[in-house]
Amino acid sequence: MSLLPNQILPETEPIGKADKSGSVVATHNWYLFFYNLASKILSTPAPDAAAVIGVGPSPYIYTASVAGSAVITGGTVSSIAILRQGVNVATGLTGGILPLSAGDQLIVNYSVAPTATWLPA
Repeated sequence: MSLLPNQILPETEPIGKADKSGSVVATHNWYLFFYNLASKILSTPAPDAAAVIGVGPSPYIYTASVAGSAVITGGTVSSIAILRQGVNVATGLTGGILPLSAGDQLIVNYSVAPTATWLPA
């Protein structure tokens, strides 16, 4: 919710006014504008919590609903691939951190199930 009126400040709106001591003080509307701008830029929401991915039978396919990274550790993994918009890309990895976009599919082939964790962006 913005604290400013639902309009753009006019060009003629003075940015500040001198007080009795001679210091320049931002006018109310400009103060609110800068306050809201700073709060939007400087506030960084906490990232979503990590989640364990329940690995199913091999080859296991995980579809990312949002952007983030899959972390694959342990197990006996023979290959990991990423399927994006119909293009299958072999990563050459058997574990590690794999960044995924929303809609990407992670394909993990293994003989002993690895541990998989999802880290949303």
